[in-house]
Amino acid sequence: MEGEKMAYKMMNQDFVKLDKFDGSNFIRWQDKMKFLLTALKIFYVLNPNLQPIPDPTPQDTEQLKQQRIKREEDELVCRGHILNTLSDRLYDLFTTMTSPKEIWKALETKYKTEKQGTDKFIIQKYFDFKMMDNVSVLDQVHELQILVHKLNDLSIKIPELFQVGAIIAKLPPSWNNYRKKLLHMAEELTLEQIGTHLRIEEKSRIREGTNSVSKVNEGIVNYVLNSGVGSSKTNKSFRPNKKIVKKTNSNKDKKGRACFHCGKKCHYIRECRFLKNQMKEKELNTSETNVVDKIVAMVSEMQIGMITEVHMANAAENSSEWWYDSGATIHLCNNKMLFKEYVEAGNGLEVLMGNHNTAKVLGTGTVELILSSGKKLKLTNVYHVPDIKKNLVSTSLLSKNGVKVVLESDKLILSKFGVFVGKGYSCNGMYKLSLIINKNDVGCAYIVDSSLLWHARLGHLNFKYMKYMSKHGLISYKQDVHDKCEICIESKIRKKPFPSTNRDSQLLELVHSDVCELNGILTRGGKRYFITFIDDFSRTDGTIQTFKARLVAKGFRQREGIDYFDTYAPVARITSIRVLIALASIYKLVVHQMDVKTAFLNGDLDEEVYMDQPEGFVLPGNEKKVYKLVKSLYGLKQAPKQWHEKFDTVILANGFKHNGADKCVYSKFTSEYGVIVCLYVDDMLIFGTNMLGVCETKKYLASVFKMKDLNEADTILGIKVKRHSEGYALCQSHYIEKVLLKYKASQC
Repeated sequence: MEGEKMAYKMMNQDFVKLDKFDGSNFIRWQDKMKFLLTALKIFYVLNPNLQPIPDPTPQDTEQLKQQRIKREEDELVCRGHILNTLSDRLYDLFTTMTSPKEIWKALETKYKTEKQGTDKFIIQKYFDFKMMDNVSVLDQVHELQILVHKLNDLSIKIPELFQVGAIIAKLPPSWNNYRKKLLHMAEELTLEQIGTHLRIEEKSRIREGTNSVSKVNEGIVNYVLNSGVGSSKTNKSFRPNKKIVKKTNSNKDKKGRACFHCGKKCHYIRECRFLKNQMKEKELNTSETNVVDKIVAMVSEMQIGMITEVHMANAAENSSEWWYDSGATIHLCNNKMLFKEYVEAGNGLEVLMGNHNTAKVLGTGTVELILSSGKKLKLTNVYHVPDIKKNLVSTSLLSKNGVKVVLESDKLILSKFGVFVGKGYSCNGMYKLSLIINKNDVGCAYIVDSSLLWHARLGHLNFKYMKYMSKHGLISYKQDVHDKCEICIESKIRKKPFPSTNRDSQLLELVHSDVCELNGILTRGGKRYFITFIDDFSRTDGTIQTFKARLVAKGFRQREGIDYFDTYAPVARITSIRVLIALASIYKLVVHQMDVKTAFLNGDLDEEVYMDQPEGFVLPGNEKKVYKLVKSLYGLKQAPKQWHEKFDTVILANGFKHNGADKCVYSKFTSEYGVIVCLYVDDMLIFGTNMLGVCETKKYLASVFKMKDLNEADTILGIKVKRHSEGYALCQSHYIEKVLLKYKASQC
């Protein structure tokens, strides 16, 4: 505690009031800190070779305990001094580090390397440096010496003789005569001597320049008075005679006076050619200096912009995003988890970044990117560089591998051999790849908000209605008028007409027969062959129809308002199914599935509907009579509605209740169990707190309808329901595999 009080007391003194380090002039700040910490006798804690004191043990001596206490106090004081001299922005960045050695090393790593790559710029500035007449020569020599010190920090040593010669050569134009005098001196001058000479000469010039200026002003005033008197037209009484004018402007008067600038006779200062030449040379030098300063400013702005771009890249946090870089010659990745194949890199392998800094390469390998189109982009020889904050894809390497890159306004399109591969979008001046960044059994997440993706999500909705939805805040996407949906285009393509052929018009008019062998296997009766007969009229495609027991009515002949009124039939929403599956996972519910056989045949008709007798079942003698339908049939427009009303009546009679949000979700809770039934046309899911409630519900439904018990839920509406130890999961991987198998792309 005494060490901390002492440190805080010293920190309030002027001795430790250093300028706050804000990220610039690190070398200067580091030297001041070294002097301060050395004066406080705590700089030794920053020594990288300092051995740590072993952990405390009961056998420690009193001396070792005192050393440990002193080390901890010195490290605490050193850390406080370092953080106290940082700006607020840097203080918040490094305050989480507890060790002063760690903070010191982090500052050196981040800011000491910024001087790398600036040596050429400083050398250019040193050689282009020119002194001007309107600025003190000593001040300009001081600026030149600052550049020399910066070069010394970059390990570029300039001999003293060279520095003296450079100072003499860079003197302003008005010092030409004095420059020649210095060049013809026999002895070699040192920096101190040249500084003394220039100081004496400058003071002398200032003193002489003041006297000459007063003389010039005096001469000019006298001349104005003389010419004013001789040229006065308003006051005639004071008009001079011609003799005075001749004496004033005669060459004899010129010969008697000397020029106040060059000292020569026969002309005035306004006619001095030396003064005019010096003024022209001064204007030329000034213009050249301004041009050089503008160029230096432009170069500085370019360098600042480049560094800013690098810092912008460092600000990215998502390590799974990939960006196009036309200037990169290699692929770079900062996340080791993205590599499919990985090999450790040897020592000394580095990459040069845009701000002339270098970063270490820890390894190389292969990365596979899944583009938003579903295609995989395999990147080989990718460098693992943790220091770079953005994953970069080299455009030049893509072009070498046959991938064509096309830029269209704020969009980038990839294709290979004319086939679309993927795309990217402009973001903060760079192009970001549209990728599928998460692939698992539950679902996939896309980092893309293009209009095509939302078009597909909404079931290929018209772009006009998508724009309407976006205007009202329902969806958010980037409108691109050049996007064309290939699926919509293909679906609107018409088949070319083809000539019709004469086929059979009744049963048994054309029969196909074939004899088949059983591949060497004998039947139980010892037969080796079998024969098939296929009627072309009843089975045109050759498929065998089993258990076809449906009588389909000709619903297209029904008239609205006579044969039917309402046709709507509610079904369970997909969101309701997903919510119920989620509840089943949370509360460990039992989920079973059932299917209603010929569901529409169970509906009771409210209207009087008549139909012709079906072919093959016409009653002899009653050929002109028709049937009156009591139950609904497949094909009737009101069949779905009648089936739903029938099921609704039956399920409510068993004690179930409607759900307020979805009319196709029914629930029943007793003291022994709780059951939820979710109906989608003829498919239903049964959720129960235990098997007792599920079995009783199944038994009741089977007593009323013809049901197919599918036991535990497996597939509902094309969605796989997978059960595991933690609950349930939904996926459609089988649908994707089916589509890939259909288009022979399962091996891609």
